[in-house]
This record gives sequence, C-alpha cells and structure tokens, in this order.
Amino acid sequence: MTPSTFRFRQYQKEDLARAALMDGAIFSWDQGLGKTVAAFVWPMLKKARRVLIVSPGSIHRQTIEEGRSKFGIETTPINNQSDALALLNTESLKTENSPSFFITSYQTLGFNGADEWAPKVNERTGEEYISKDTLARRAKMLEDLNIDPTPENVADYFEGVGESREFHIQNSTFKITCLARPTVARLLTDYFDCVVIDEGVRLKASESFISRGVRTLRPQFRLVLTGTPVKNILDDIFWLAHWACGGHSDPTPRWPYEDSDKAKERFANEHLLIERNITQEEEYKARTGKNRTAKKRTPKICNIHRLWKLFGPVIIRRRKDDCGEDIPAKRFVPMRIRPGTAQQAVYQRYVGNKPTASKTGEAVKGTARAAMQLQLLREAALSPDSPHLARASVCGDGPRRSWTDLTPKSAAMLKLVSDVMHSGEQIVVMSPFQHFSRTFAARLSEAGVSHALLDGTVAPEKRGEIAGEFKARKFAVLIGGIESMSEGHSFDQCCHLILPSLVWAMDKNLQAIDRVHRLTSRKDVTIYTFATENTVDVLLESRFQEKKDSAQLALDGRLFAEDHKEINLAELLADAISNFDPSAPTFDETDIEAEWDASLRARLRHAETAWREWNPPILPGHGTTAADIAIESAAIAEIEDPYVPSVPSSSRAAAALARLLSL
Repeated sequence: MTPSTFRFRQYQKEDLARAALMDGAIFSWDQGLGKTVAAFVWPMLKKARRVLIVSPGSIHRQTIEEGRSKFGIETTPINNQSDALALLNTESLKTENSPSFFITSYQTLGFNGADEWAPKVNERTGEEYISKDTLARRAKMLEDLNIDPTPENVADYFEGVGESREFHIQNSTFKITCLARPTVARLLTDYFDCVVIDEGVRLKASESFISRGVRTLRPQFRLVLTGTPVKNILDDIFWLAHWACGGHSDPTPRWPYEDSDKAKERFANEHLLIERNITQEEEYKARTGKNRTAKKRTPKICNIHRLWKLFGPVIIRRRKDDCGEDIPAKRFVPMRIRPGTAQQAVYQRYVGNKPTASKTGEAVKGTARAAMQLQLLREAALSPDSPHLARASVCGDGPRRSWTDLTPKSAAMLKLVSDVMHSGEQIVVMSPFQHFSRTFAARLSEAGVSHALLDGTVAPEKRGEIAGEFKARKFAVLIGGIESMSEGHSFDQCCHLILPSLVWAMDKNLQAIDRVHRLTSRKDVTIYTFATENTVDVLLESRFQEKKDSAQLALDGRLFAEDHKEINLAELLADAISNFDPSAPTFDETDIEAEWDASLRARLRHAETAWREWNPPILPGHGTTAADIAIESAAIAEIEDPYVPSVPSSSRAAAALARLLSL
C-alpha cells in the first residue's frame, strides 16, 4: 500500500506509536515536520472506518495528493450540504481493510449559508445599514430559492430582522440553529468514527462558527494537528484539548474541565500568574472610602508541574531541533531601506493625526483608534499610494497618499527578485496588504516576469491549484497574502522568502517562514525581512528578532513565556510616534521611476529569460493549460516594445493588472 519511495522517519515512528495509544490527542509537531502524514497514518492505526479531515480549503489539493502519492489513499471532498446529504444516503462504504477518507473546510463545516446577522447601526446618525457582503449573500440565497434576486425582492424577503423565515432564524449572534438548512457539522455529527483537524489552533475561540462547527462532531477518535497549540496565551489551548479528550459536557479523566467559558476561565486562573496592585487598591480607598481588589491576570505561567502533568497525556510535542534529522538551515537577512520623499510626507500625516471614524462611519476611540492608526502607518510604510489611505478619516496637512506605487523598498525587492531569478531559483513574497500585492504583481507583469498572485480574493480551491503549479516550477515568483497563504502550504522546492512588512501577530510571520523552511527543504533557506527606516517597520522588526527563536514554557519547558503575549498596540504606537524624525534623509521617487524605465524593468525581463533557461517551460500537450497560455500571452503583451511610443509606466501596469484579473 505504501509506495517504496516513502520512508518513515524515526521520530514519526516514535510519535505515531505513542499517539496510537490514545483515542484523542493534539499532535504538535513544528511546521514542516510532516503533520499530514499523521492525518492518514493515525486513523489507520486506530482501525477507523470513516475518516474526516478538516483543513483550510486552499490546502485540500495538497493534502489529497499527499494521501494518494504516499499511501495510495483517495480522499473524497465534501464541499456543501448536498455532498453531506448524499453521503448520509449512501448505504454502503468500503468494507475492506482500508478506511474511507473525506475532506472538508472549516467554512463548509460550520456555516450554513443562512442570513444570520442583524443590520449594523451608524453611531453618528443612528441609522441602520446593510453591508455589501450581506446584500450579496442574501441575493445568492434568493437564487438558491429560485427567486429573482432583484434589490426589491431582497428588501422584501428580508424585511424585519428577527422574523422566522425558511433560511432566516435569528436569536442572538452565535446561538443560532437553522433547521431548514443545517450545517454540514450538524448533518454529520455522528457519521465519522475518526476526525482529524488540521491547523487546529482555529478551535481556540469559544463562540466562533468555526470552533463550534468542529466541536459539534462526536467521533470516537479525535486528532488535532497544529504546530502552535498555544498561539498567544495559555488558554488558547483550552478548546483544542477539551475536544481532543472527548468534548463531553462533563469533565473527562484526561481533561478535568467541563464544556463552558466559566471552566476555561478557571483553567486560565489556575495556570497563569495573577498580580494584585496594592497601591491602586489603597488609592481607590482613599479616594472613595470603599474597598476594591485590583487583580490582573498576566501571560506568565505558574503551577508549571501540574500543567505538564495535564498536557502529558494529551499533547505529542516535537520541535525541529529535537527531531533527530538534519534540517536545512534558515538564514535571516534584515534589509533596512530609506523611505521615499513622498512616502515620508504621507507617513508624517498619519503620525501626527489620529483617525476619527471607521470606514463605515462609526466613531472610534481607545484601543480601536490606536489599532487603526498603526494600520495606516504600516500601510504608509509599505504602499503609500494605497487608496485606503486616501479614504481614511484623518484630518491634518500633508498628502493623503503617494503619487507612485514605487518606493525605495519595492524597488529593492524587485532587484532582489531579479538576482534570485538569475540563479534559477524561485522566490515567495508574503504580503500583508492586498494593494501592495497587486501593484507589485503589476510591475512584474510589465517586465514580463512569470508569477502568480494568491491572496484572499482568490478562492481557496484555486489557490491550492496554483500553489501546486508553483511547486512544479511553472513560474518564478509567488506573491501570497500572509493571512491566506501562511498556513498549511509546503514550498520545500523554494529557498527564498521575502517578508515586505512584518505583522504584529508574530505567529503569522513564523507561519509564513515555515512555508519554505521544511524538513524536506532541498537547500538552506534565506528569509529577507524588509523594514523602512524611520517607520513602525523598525519597531516590528526589532520585536520579531527578539521572538523568532523563543518557545512556550508550557510546551517545551523553556523560560520564555512572556515572549508570546500580544503586542501592546498603544505602546507600539507611542514608540512609532516618538521615534519618527520628519527631517530624516529620503530617496526621491522621481529618481526611482526613472531607474525603472531606464534599467530595472529590463533587468527583470532578462532575469525571466535566465530563469527560463534554468527551468524550461512545459511543452504544449505535456501539462500546459489554456489558462497558462492566456496568462503568458497577457504578460508578453505588456512587455514594452522599444520601437513603439511608450505610455506612462503606471498606465501600462494598470492595464496589465486589469487584463490578468479578467482572466
């Protein structure tokens, strides 16, 4: 059954044997150690008959292919309620030794497509409004009901929030049961005897549709796969461990906490240090004459020996540095780049002026206001021409956005891409902002560089398909959204990664790195972290360098527990404002645009030619699709002909982007 080319590694044999002694476990191997192997092997060791794998939709293609190539297993997708009903109506499944494997996504499992949200209210006007996404979802529901989805029909059918309709039953935000169209999780609650949850950290929230969807399933055998069971603070692991240990309302011997938020709170209070502020209590009593206890729970872990005894029978932990295998090295190359002149003027506007309202017109203050201002500063540091900046509710003088998408940082990244391609290698760019991804892709299109743009606007299934083409070396550059592509994917054939701007959720940065730094990586991996000087980029980079090699005390017994708490946004914003120097040196974007027209675009074009010499294209009839030819033709059409009068670079870039997006 197992192809002769696949070889179990020693740590996999040891850990799978340990897991086989349990009916439920959290498999916490570091990213890149092959957790997908456990998704197929563990159910077979447990002699399960019906196995469901729940994972992000974008990695389904990769998971299915791994099961087929390594174990000869065919995995059947469950894409909607119809597939689930068909499964229930199937009287017979395989009865031979091998189990039946199925795969679905978190969204498919936990959502039913019903309209479950009340209108929002504009705090300034008091008027209710419906978001565009909600209106689009309602129109799609009417199509499913064979009702013409005109605006009038949408308004008539959904008039009056709280009324019971076939698809619209609303009680409160998260306690909704739609009997007419149950979720896949409700349909298949008791169907599977084994469920494997990939990227299981998504279960951490108590009241999310994703978490509740998984916790609705009641299989005999339960496996949670995640490299980060404690994502930020200790109680992130509560629902993962609760479900893996049985998920019943009453405590189980392996997890002595019941199914409730109160029990989660008790778990946190028992294992996290609680500080008491005596000075604050005394000041309050002197001011009011009343007694009040000032207590605050911190991220610091206590009661550590009891915690290890609690986790020992539940978690199988393995780090890269103790797997007994030679793993290719990873090298960090921090790149500090001076800002552009126009960019610094834009950044200065958002340093000196706080946002007054959200994009929906709601007034903002406190932590939300600080988070919005930091987001504006981060975007100004990476893509100062973004339309999001122009639409922000920020007063003050200075330009709202830059006149060009080219900055010293993006120009340096384009030069780096050129150098990597000249050596015949591929490169991944993990971007935190869609606008930057699109403008960077437009520049590559203008230069005729083979690439793909995969962010949240691309359907998960399509992302998985194109990611497979990148692994097959069909193109040189992959631009991925750090939110949509940092989990699950394996690009072990690629040894270069660019992080244009770090995000403050540090686990996302590490997840992005682990897409290329794998146990099976073919070469040492180089990670380029870019930071624009005199901006919030520098602060995020310094925090990342401090955290990237740390480990959780609870899991690994290392005293770095505080390294994984969330960044204090107010402190970060204060540092960003105080560190900004409006007179710092800059590069003029006019010179950068001139360099693009004079040499950089041609340099990239030559790099594509060199890369193709290292990686010959697949011949027609041997894997090339019509979509491949269309994309290639669109890119070639945008290469500037020196004998044709040129148009402004920004127009060519926009035209290339529009053409690619229309394919």
